[in-house]
Amino acid sequence: MAALVVLIVFSVGVYEAGVYVNRPKPPQIVLDRREVVAGKDSYTLTVTAFAEELVVIRYTLDSGPANTFNARLDSHGAITFPVSGSTPRGTYRFTAFRKIADSKWIPSDTRIVVK
Repeated sequence: MAALVVLIVFSVGVYEAGVYVNRPKPPQIVLDRREVVAGKDSYTLTVTAFAEELVVIRYTLDSGPANTFNARLDSHGAITFPVSGSTPRGTYRFTAFRKIADSKWIPSDTRIVVK
């Protein structure tokens, strides 16, 4: 029974120096879709734990060179992007992000395909 209790505790937090610590998950990029059609769809990008922030997002298109763009996140840490008909088709990989005022990039590996 004691082993079961310890397993449950470690699945939701960690003991440090005899004190239970519930560590928050690190921020991450979450997309509401994996695929969109140019000229028809939109997608919502959320950066968890970054509500009301101006962020810089690094991405590649089809494993090409890295590019960046800035985005102002709403009170939920989200922004919705319409995908215009002129958007280049391919796989966009969001590789890192940071708050505009920070210099440290947070790695990411989130993808969306534009058809």
